[in-house]
Parts: sequence; structure tokens; C-alpha cells
Amino acid sequence: TRNFTLCDASGVDFGRAVSQWAMIDLRSRTAVDLSWVGDAHADAIVQEPSPTDRPRKIRSVTPTQCTEHRVVYSDIDFNRHVNTMRYIEMMLDQLPIEMLTQEAPVRLDIHFLKECRYGQTLTVGCELHERSALFEISSDGGATASVRASIAWGE
Repeated sequence: TRNFTLCDASGVDFGRAVSQWAMIDLRSRTAVDLSWVGDAHADAIVQEPSPTDRPRKIRSVTPTQCTEHRVVYSDIDFNRHVNTMRYIEMMLDQLPIEMLTQEAPVRLDIHFLKECRYGQTLTVGCELHERSALFEISSDGGATASVRASIAWGE
């Protein structure tokens, strides 16, 4: 887990973030047990409270609208995986412009479940609520969830 507090030049906080990381075995593409990391890098661990609430779990999404997106060169990073900002842009593109221009979102939770790669066709689904939206980006014709996310306004 990594905690971040964003401050302006005057030292005033304007944002907070928490990220949780996983490591995969490149050959098997499966998760690696990271319990040893705490002991091996104990000197780098700082005992500070989290600057924000724990990440929310997003178990399922029932999209009310969907679009397809073919992964192109400008979507990928040096590993040929879709770049995080491109996922966020795909999700924001599902929303009415009024939701994005009248009030800034206050929270984004995003779960990366499976890598999306160059050439794949993704299905981007959105389940819209009054003050929030849930998203699921899937590959394989919608059969495999690759990313799930939640965006909330004014909690």
C-alpha cells in the first residue's frame, strides 16, 4: 500500500490517494506472495495513518450503456498494456458532459483485474447513478472483466 497527499506550493492539501499494488510472476501471469516485502524493506516503512478511506470494493456492475473501444498505439504504455489514464478517459467519455463540467468528482476507485493489450476490442460499460457511476471495462466480447471502477461526486 502506498499513501499520497498532494499539496500546493503553500503546503495546502488539495488531494489524497491510496494505491495498493500486486506483483505477478511474468512467466505464469499469476500473483506473487508479497508477505516477505515488509521484513525485507522494514526500514522504508513509515507508520502514518492513511490519508483517506480504504479503497472500495467493486464487485459487479450492471451497465446501462456500453461502447466498444479498440486498443490502439496511443492507448498503450511501454509494456503494450493500456495506460491508466486511457482507462480513466474511456470511462469519463461514457458520462454526460454536464456531470463533468458542473462539479468535479471527489473520489475514484479503480481495480485492475486483467491486462488489456494492443489490438484488443474492449467493451466499456457504465452504470449511472445520481451522484456516482460504476464502470466495467471488459475484453473477450464482454466475457472477462479487466477493470472495474467507481467515480463519486460530493460525498
